[in-house]
Amino acid sequence: MPEPNAAHQKSPAGYFIWFLVPVVIALVYGMVVIDVMARARSSFQHAQIYDQWDQDPESKKQFFERKFFRQKAVLDQRREQGRISQDEYAVDVERLNFQRDKAVNDLSIKYAFQFYHDTYALFSPPETKLIRQARLLAPAAKQRWRETLAARGIPFQEYMLGLEAGEDTGHLMVYSTRKQSEADQCLKRLQSSNIQVILYNAPAQGRPKHEGIKVMVPPEQFWQAHEMIKRNLRF
Repeated sequence: MPEPNAAHQKSPAGYFIWFLVPVVIALVYGMVVIDVMARARSSFQHAQIYDQWDQDPESKKQFFERKFFRQKAVLDQRREQGRISQDEYAVDVERLNFQRDKAVNDLSIKYAFQFYHDTYALFSPPETKLIRQARLLAPAAKQRWRETLAARGIPFQEYMLGLEAGEDTGHLMVYSTRKQSEADQCLKRLQSSNIQVILYNAPAQGRPKHEGIKVMVPPEQFWQAHEMIKRNLRF
């Protein structure tokens, strides 16, 4: 009876390699997912800070005042040690004053929107609870940005705020999701309250997958729709 060809028999090392390859792939994939989720969390936390500052400008002012005095103390020390001249000191303090005033006067809600948007635009999948929250809070922050500009009499065009595909003067995105079932649920609930809602999922060349299915409503019904979605979706 012929013996098996030794060349076709797997050695212990061969079996080990076959076992090791999928394990390494799984570990690398897991590390990537963990990194992406950490970045999403950081972006979301930055958004919440700016969101809170928009509602409490005094806390924002105090934050940048403290930062200004910390940086000025460093300059004071360098001047006393003779490491910079009085003229250089004056220029650096003026620069710090400018940076502080600019930061305090910048619209916080603009940055809140950008960080909420980046949370799901740059750091998904996976479609976590945090990502879904960002999909709801980003359009709300943009709407508050619009309202702030209008209240201050600052002229703007929609494209300046980052116009979403499918948005126009009659329809604004209030939420987006990758799940058709969730989009259908939003449609049904909003229509039951006489909100004129449409779902936008038109294919477009180069359209990023993270955009998902967009829930679009008229501007005058935006906040009503936002509150309904916020109440009915489980985050």
